[in-house]
Amino acid sequence: MATSLIRQFDRQLKQLVEPRLVAEGFLKASRRDFSREVWRGDLPFIQIVQFQVGIKFLVGRFTVNLAVFNSKYRPDDWPATQHPPAPYDCLPALQERLGRLYEPRRGFLAWLRGNKEPADHWWRQSESEAKMQQTLKEVLALILLKGLPWLEQHAHPEVAAAALAQLQKAREGSRSGCEIRH
Repeated sequence: MATSLIRQFDRQLKQLVEPRLVAEGFLKASRRDFSREVWRGDLPFIQIVQFQVGIKFLVGRFTVNLAVFNSKYRPDDWPATQHPPAPYDCLPALQERLGRLYEPRRGFLAWLRGNKEPADHWWRQSESEAKMQQTLKEVLALILLKGLPWLEQHAHPEVAAAALAQLQKAREGSRSGCEIRH
């Protein structure tokens, strides 16, 4: 069952999502990864949209990772980046899950607990082709409405410099025995 879900997901991703992301200037970087280069002055930033399917714990679900990469804004001791870069190559503050930008109706318990933090949302894959198409259309609309603006906001030298400074400050705090808070 899981293999057929993934095959159907990949087929529909190629048919529904890929053409629209390509129209937005993204190139298919791998099976489920898309990237585009944007320039801010003389600095290239790579914007990444990655579709991640649940393999072990979230089988039958998927999410979308967003990230911004620039080799200038990386710690010197990080491992070399493969080309094209993946979200894990990016600074933590330059990574986001589309599911955290999604605002489904909050449940009564979340409201009661006063949970203001958006939860990470993983969408269900479906064996029904029509349901899977509808889900991918909704996710694509969310990418266009909220994901692309997030990528644009974070693909700037000032934002990348602040993200690098934030990481370095967190590293210094962990070396001195202080607790790191997110």
